[in-house]
Amino acid sequence: MLKKARAERDAAADKGGEKELAKSVLDSSRQIWLAGLGAFSRAQAEGMKVFESLVKQGEAVETKTRRTATDTAAAARSAAQAKAKEMQQMAGGTWDKLEKVFEDRVARALSRLGVHTQSDVDRLAARVDALAEAVNQLTRTSGGKPDSNTVVPLLFDKMFPSWFAGIAFAAIGIGALVPAAIMSIAAANLWTRNIYKEYLRRDATPAQEAKQAKLASLVVKLGAVLFIVAVDPQFSIDLQLIGGVIILQTLPAVAIALYTRWLHRWALVAGWVAGMGYGLYLLYLIPNPAAGRAHFGGSALALDKLTVLGWHPFAGSQVQIYVGFVALVVNLLVAVVLTPVLRSRKVAEGADTTAPLDYHADEESDLRSAKPAVEGAATR
Repeated sequence: MLKKARAERDAAADKGGEKELAKSVLDSSRQIWLAGLGAFSRAQAEGMKVFESLVKQGEAVETKTRRTATDTAAAARSAAQAKAKEMQQMAGGTWDKLEKVFEDRVARALSRLGVHTQSDVDRLAARVDALAEAVNQLTRTSGGKPDSNTVVPLLFDKMFPSWFAGIAFAAIGIGALVPAAIMSIAAANLWTRNIYKEYLRRDATPAQEAKQAKLASLVVKLGAVLFIVAVDPQFSIDLQLIGGVIILQTLPAVAIALYTRWLHRWALVAGWVAGMGYGLYLLYLIPNPAAGRAHFGGSALALDKLTVLGWHPFAGSQVQIYVGFVALVVNLLVAVVLTPVLRSRKVAEGADTTAPLDYHADEESDLRSAKPAVEGAATR
């Protein structure tokens, strides 16, 4: 456009018209102004579009950058968490190993000192639970009542190794046979010497005595087996305890009389009667709730139940005492008190037909020439 204005000016100059030159310059200036305005308007319109385009591109870049940053942060976070977890596992494993080593060393130290550890207590608790379950099963199979005869064998069976349980069962068997053998021998000797030869056959030979002893021993063994099978075991135990109370009352007349002759014969008899009666009375007062019996339930009596003609000297005391001991005290007390009374009344004591040689004689010795200890007594 400038070239055109310059050409027109040159043409006007050539024509020599200043007026035309001025007009030409004015028109060119106006065209330049309008061109500038058009360029400004176009630049303004195009500028808005370019700006909007730049804004959109910036938003896209920002979104892409934010997404990339988020993904990078998530990846970094995941990597950090994985590494932290790995380090935690490594540290936990190391700590577990250290803790295991420490526990093992402490357990060995406690074992050397004889102190039970928690594992020992846990094993013991497990064994006790197993034993309790076995006992409950045993109780259920026996009609709801505990079978006391199998508790100890069950203890050996559940709590100890098999070899030890076998030895324990053998010991139980031997322990049961020993007293049975002793009692059968005693019963056979009692029958043979004190009944068979004394009253039934005085001229019995040793072979006949031995035969009678064997038969009596066999009968006693069979009777014991039948008694155990057919009778309630608790009754057998109570009978044995009650029998101990009864046998104990023979102590003053049999044992004490071997060392002194001071006690009067009839005082000993009266003491025996008093001890037997009072002992049986106390035995009658003892219940056995487990067996469902109100009387003769054992031989241990609480001092609170002890009574003398309605007087309770130990009222409120739950300490238990053996009835046989109480009855024996009554037995001795009656014998000691009645002895001077009977002697003051000159009650006859009877004749002692034993001789001094009777206490020192050997078997098959001739005692017919021995003099009686009491003058005027008949010889044996």
